[in-house]
Amino acid sequence: MSERLTKVDFTNLEKTLYPKVKITKAQVIEYYIKVAPKMLHLLADRPMVLTRYPDGVEKQGFYEKDKPKGTPSWVKTVKIYSETAKRDVKYGIQTARLLKEKLDQLGLQSYVKTSGKKGLHIVIPIQRDYPYRVTREFAHVIGQYLARETDIVVSEFSETKKPNKVFIDYTQNSHGKTMVIPYGLRATSDATVSTPLEWTEVKKGLKPETLNLFSVVKRKKDPWEKELPKPLLRKKLNRNR
Repeated sequence: MSERLTKVDFTNLEKTLYPKVKITKAQVIEYYIKVAPKMLHLLADRPMVLTRYPDGVEKQGFYEKDKPKGTPSWVKTVKIYSETAKRDVKYGIQTARLLKEKLDQLGLQSYVKTSGKKGLHIVIPIQRDYPYRVTREFAHVIGQYLARETDIVVSEFSETKKPNKVFIDYTQNSHGKTMVIPYGLRATSDATVSTPLEWTEVKKGLKPETLNLFSVVKRKKDPWEKELPKPLLRKKLNRNR
């Protein structure tokens, strides 16, 4: 069976999108071509929205939920009803390791990635049978449990302004909430990437800011190589996306 090829036209390939590190539109396209084998199977059958920065990451971007003009006919779309402190990374690492320990005790397989900014995202494969209210309550209960285990964790939104704390953001397990895709570029000055990790990499010395457009494509291993069951239960370990 022959593969279907799609011709795509690009313009303004020399346009600078990441001024600090001088990354052009062409380099961003090249990056996504290189990570596609690791990335695409994780996105299959999941709705996706875009945060676009047409004038570069140092300019105002916008959140695009509707398909843009010129979207190819083979791109599937779905209608979804819409309802109307930065952390030292060592706290996120300590909390993530503690959370993995508890999930292991429950017999739950977990996966971890950087947010591409200051936080870590932990995902747990679940069956489709559970509604949002169940996954949200589960994440909330886990947060409450960890808050009793360690004083660096808070589980209630009202406590998020306390200094030197990590909020287990159970609210992300709600209808309409989003999470940056694995291997997705972030709108940061250093072109950081939300990078899937091996759990052994989540330790002292982890520097998420070094996981960027240049370094991620050089990583040999794909920690999330096996396709995760869908959908995913998401936990966010800081207040910032």
